[in-house]
Amino acid sequence: MRQWVRFLSVGFLLAAALAFGALQASYRSKPTDRVIRDVGEALRTIETYYSGEWSSDAVLKWAIVDMLLSLDPHSNFLDERAYQRMMEEQRGSFYGIGVSINSIQGVLTVIMPIPGTPAAKAGLRAGDVIAEIDGEPTKGQPLDDLIRKLRGPKNTEVRLTIVRQGYEAPFSVTLVRDEIPLVSVVNAFVTPDGIGYLRVRNFAERTYEEIRSHLEEFQKAGLKGLVLDLRDNPGGLLEEAVRVADLFLPPGLTIVTVRGRGIGRVVEYKSEQEDPYETLPLIVLTNRGTASASEIVAGAIQDHDRGLIVGETTWGKGLVQTLYPLSFNTAVAITTARYYTPSGRLIQRSYASFFEYSFPQVQSSPLTPGSPDRPQFQTDLGRFVTGGGGIQPDVAVESFRDPEVLQAIEQEFYRRVAPVNGLPYLEFARFFAPVEKADEERQHRSTRQLLSPDFQVDDALLTRFQDFLRQREIPFDETAFRRDREVIRQVLRRELIERLWGESEGYRYFLTFDPQFKKAQEVIPKARQMWSQRLQALKKKEVSS
Repeated sequence: MRQWVRFLSVGFLLAAALAFGALQASYRSKPTDRVIRDVGEALRTIETYYSGEWSSDAVLKWAIVDMLLSLDPHSNFLDERAYQRMMEEQRGSFYGIGVSINSIQGVLTVIMPIPGTPAAKAGLRAGDVIAEIDGEPTKGQPLDDLIRKLRGPKNTEVRLTIVRQGYEAPFSVTLVRDEIPLVSVVNAFVTPDGIGYLRVRNFAERTYEEIRSHLEEFQKAGLKGLVLDLRDNPGGLLEEAVRVADLFLPPGLTIVTVRGRGIGRVVEYKSEQEDPYETLPLIVLTNRGTASASEIVAGAIQDHDRGLIVGETTWGKGLVQTLYPLSFNTAVAITTARYYTPSGRLIQRSYASFFEYSFPQVQSSPLTPGSPDRPQFQTDLGRFVTGGGGIQPDVAVESFRDPEVLQAIEQEFYRRVAPVNGLPYLEFARFFAPVEKADEERQHRSTRQLLSPDFQVDDALLTRFQDFLRQREIPFDETAFRRDREVIRQVLRRELIERLWGESEGYRYFLTFDPQFKKAQEVIPKARQMWSQRLQALKKKEVSS
């Protein structure tokens, strides 16, 4: 397989050389050679006749992307930047200052500092404008170039000039670059009732250690049950998913079976170690964004009746990719196997239509039961589950969605201002500051309004938000705004908390009115009863054997 991948990359390099007259050679008359010759002639034709500007590198990269997409939706080409990002995600760290940034109308803007990083310790806040990096203006510069300037070797310095809404003048701050951890567990706490909550954003090299560490802390608080939130978790490393599932399963149970091409290419992963969390009542939250490695965990939990799946049907990705590095720090991800849940399910959704596969929410509700002709399987206790279209929840609950009037407002910002998610709230939050920063605000003669962590969105704050929209000339349905004002209060408070006190705090407040999390807490007793029944069956099997 590796040789085949290399052959394809060499083929495209030869085609590029043909296009620019750098290669003069004859090819044997084979279909592959004819296709390569067609590519070369097409490139020469573009070079000769195309009226606009073009890049041969960009054209060839898209040719490789389309070639791989013709295989399946998940085989892909990673250019140097994408490959670097993937490796950082899997390693779980990079070197820099620890800040999420974006370009808004050519202005480099802080979206969110990462907690505990140099950026957060230096006091950078959501909405800050980074006007200069080491004395060089940032306005209008390519975002990738600016990201490279902010990153660099550990213990090196970078000086930023910051413009902050409401401050009398810009100010400078010098940061020392450090290793920036990309944690997998982004929320972790125990409710007053003893229910632990873990929100896992991906499966990287340290995901298992992070989860285990949090569980050890939870036990000190008298843990009575666990909600494992895998919503919008796109997956990651297969091995980490197996290790996480192993935390909750007794030894000897199948977690996933991976079947590759050719005879003997079958690997069965089983739970191996004993853990104190194997009897803990367990709920797994899922939605359409739950995919790949996340579905491996959810599938193992469901098939062994270890816990209940609450929420919406998952994405349905049962293909396994292997990453093959190429020359010049690029790579291709090729589908090399399929995985099957313990009951034998292949949960891969059909990708006959690329549009339907990419936008499943347009085609059907994530709560709609699967087609009756989907293959049927049984869990250990005999419950029926289906394959071929994601993992359906045991308890279906629709995701919370912002009112349509707020969705329309965000779309207007996206279209008129910049394609940045959550932009209306980021812009509005610039006019506020945490009350804990009162001294700093006074020092800079700030005009921003101070808010305490327990602030409420009263009528005055709602009116101010509407005035802000009018000043920005963003149209909105005022009748719908009045009708949905109570839900809008919740959403606006969530968004302001996130910008002023961090994403983790904003999401924790969101959980107070999240219907899926509420249902998860309600059905903990049902999950406990089901797993108790399954454990009794396992003990009887051990005695009889």
